[in-house]
Amino acid sequence: MKKKIKLLGVFMLACGVITAQEETKEFKLNLLETPSDPAFIIMGNSNTEIETPSNVSDLKTSLQNASNNFTTLPSNYALSLAPAWVLRGKAISYERYLNDKSVVDNIWQSLQISLGSGTFDQNNVDYRRIGAGVKFALYRGSVKQSIQDKFEQYFQKVHLDIYEETQKLKTSDELYQQMKVELRKALLDGDSARISELEIKIAERSEALSQKVFNELESSKNSDLKALNEIKLERTGFFWDVSGAGAMNFYNENLDSSDLYRWGAWTNFGWKGDTNQFIFMARYLSFTNDPFITPTEVIDSIDYQSLDFGLKYVWNPTPKFKVSGEGIYRFMLEEGLDQTYKFMLNFSYDVGKNQIINLALGRDFEGVYTQNAQGLMYLSYIIGFGNERKLKG
Repeated sequence: MKKKIKLLGVFMLACGVITAQEETKEFKLNLLETPSDPAFIIMGNSNTEIETPSNVSDLKTSLQNASNNFTTLPSNYALSLAPAWVLRGKAISYERYLNDKSVVDNIWQSLQISLGSGTFDQNNVDYRRIGAGVKFALYRGSVKQSIQDKFEQYFQKVHLDIYEETQKLKTSDELYQQMKVELRKALLDGDSARISELEIKIAERSEALSQKVFNELESSKNSDLKALNEIKLERTGFFWDVSGAGAMNFYNENLDSSDLYRWGAWTNFGWKGDTNQFIFMARYLSFTNDPFITPTEVIDSIDYQSLDFGLKYVWNPTPKFKVSGEGIYRFMLEEGLDQTYKFMLNFSYDVGKNQIINLALGRDFEGVYTQNAQGLMYLSYIIGFGNERKLKG
């Protein structure tokens, strides 16, 4: 019997379908997280610069507004996609998904490509900044065996209920029984084309009946199904992520009038528990023609490099609510430029299906556009798409 295992995303319900030819399982995963796109980070307008480990969505978009008392429409946008799930999700097995020992699997399944766009104003000149980045995990942590066992236990209960009720429906469904009779006749006649056609139709009808049973189970507020949907296959333990990105400025919306803003690479590593995370960050950045203000003079455009080291703590007391605080110390690698630091406080709340609202408050680095550190405030709205997981068993 051929088994197919399907993992569903944020708030999508789980169900199973068994036919004579195959078995289908559906699992629920909460894939959407507070955004930490490398594209936003490299553009210099991210609500968080120390990324947290998370399951990836097939496709995710972020809308962000900075300051202005949130009286204007969002001016910053980011889009990220996961090639492994967009292109080849059906070819990834459940066992390989849970495996945390293979670095190759970790990199491929966690790989994210992000693009970002934002508008800026410098010396009364409006321009657009476009960034692109990549992120992947060398180590992702592991899903606790107790959580896997609990998930499978409730899944089997729901799966068995659906199977038994579907079998009852099949015996009373005239269309299904008629196709079974026609299939037996085609087998006796040796009509291979008709056999293949009927097998496909029977499988489709079986799936439709099973879906009907699942819908009835859902509407009846089945306790096992509810318990199944509340279980999250969250990874815990040691993790290690790597990211890189670059950004360019485009003036007067003209592609011919542009310059490189900055590029860099960084790594995040740490430990993730059930409700707490500790994350360390090390980052190299190279700035080109960047306006920088010192205590004594204004330097309109200079090239310089920096090394950043940061620490982040995340508290996740409930599945819907998350608080995090991070601090970053920047070592300037050019003479005459003082060291500086930045800190951010984030509040994130899951407001509905595949949707998250995030509020960030903090202090920016000194010397970036203004001599003294500026207060920062961001409001983000994140939407996830394509969180369905189709894994071959």
